[in-house]
Amino acid sequence: MRLTTMLLVIAAGVLLTAGGAIAGTPQQDRMNACNAEAMQKGLKGLSRKQFLNTCISGGKAPATSAREAKIAACNKDAAAKHLNGTERKAFMKTCLSAK
Repeated sequence: MRLTTMLLVIAAGVLLTAGGAIAGTPQQDRMNACNAEAMQKGLKGLSRKQFLNTCISGGKAPATSAREAKIAACNKDAAAKHLNGTERKAFMKTCLSAK
């Protein structure tokens, strides 16, 4: 398990404990909604963490830049094609340079 994934799991656990462990609490509903939105946007790594922190705290999440959106879309396409290594790198370069 990657460090960022572990940190997100720990942070979610802390938030659940702080917000009450009863299923269906408003805090859990917010966490589930924010997580679903982050997944839908294809966010990963630092972008995902920042989005979740802002979303769960109730603030308005900053709009994803066009570059971040393009990277997320290209990553999603590369993952769907099961590309790795040199093939993935070449695909990403082509995908990110396309308009």
